[in-house]
Amino acid sequence: MEILATGTYEMLCRPCVDCGQKTARYCDYCCAQDRLPNEEWARGQMTPLCSTCDNQHDSCHYCRGLSWAAPPPWRRTR
Repeated sequence: MEILATGTYEMLCRPCVDCGQKTARYCDYCCAQDRLPNEEWARGQMTPLCSTCDNQHDSCHYCRGLSWAAPPPWRRTR
């Protein structure tokens, strides 16, 4: 097992950047700090990406070259 980032539950469990579902899984290809620099991230934390989106696309919308992805209203977390 390799630990890439450590932090509080709130810091590590974030909404998926593609659908908004709260997750503790991450994109394998990009760092969150590079994609969302205005938010606070643990050092080395990857971009949040839920299992469903990861299984469907294998990477986040940033890595797929999409400039924007909005979670549907029924999937947004508060």
